Amino acid sequence: MSDVIKRQAPARIRRINELNDTDYRVRVIGTVVSVSSDEQILDDGTGTINVRTDQKLEMGALNRAIGRIFRKDDGTFELNAEIIQDMKGLDIELFNKVRELQKKHSV
Repeated sequence: MSDVIKRQAPARIRRINELNDTDYRVRVIGTVVSVSSDEQILDDGTGTINVRTDQKLEMGALNRAIGRIFRKDDGTFELNAEIIQDMKGLDIELFNKVRELQKKHSV
């Protein structure tokens, strides 16, 4: 029997406006701005993305969605969520400042 462990591709931290065709799995944090029977939309301040999940998201809640993305025919991205995390305790402004500093000072 093989001891090979299959690993998933890492989920890259992305803002919605940073998504591109080379991304496979991503992590986005945003506020739920729309909930209907056929779509649930997150807004992170840079854009919106439709999130497919079996979970019912709460309108106005801050969530992190982790999963695979794909480009739809209209050119927008959709995220098939594997994990949804409630981020209500997160200071999103501080998180974004830290992320910008990390990007500015990374090699």
